[in-house]
Amino acid sequence: MWPGPYGDWGSRKYLLASLDQSLKHMGLEYVDIFYSHRPDPETPIEETMGALDQAVRSGRALYAGISNYSATQTAAAVKILRQLGTPCLIHQPRYSMFDRWVEKGLLDVLGQEGVAALPSARWRRAC
Repeated sequence: MWPGPYGDWGSRKYLLASLDQSLKHMGLEYVDIFYSHRPDPETPIEETMGALDQAVRSGRALYAGISNYSATQTAAAVKILRQLGTPCLIHQPRYSMFDRWVEKGLLDVLGQEGVAALPSARWRRAC
């Protein structure tokens, strides 16, 4: 949403500031689902999930969701959110006939954890 060290990925600062900016732009008090759209290799998953938890607890989001986390990352995220008292409602992975990575364990994790999957069919052609 902006350049600089907190302008991308999954830090608490970025996620919550982005949510606040989006709510202001849309003229809303809350969103139904607030997603972490991709795991951040530089931010501990506990920090990212803590930001989702805070968004729900503060009333700025009704539910927490994730997007494009691997099976292992998803299991960790769901566990952390559950411990914080904010269940992970949904996972929105990329999925198409060309991009079938979710079949390599993610669907099993989602089924075991009771997390819904809402696939996104975005497909990007390699240059």
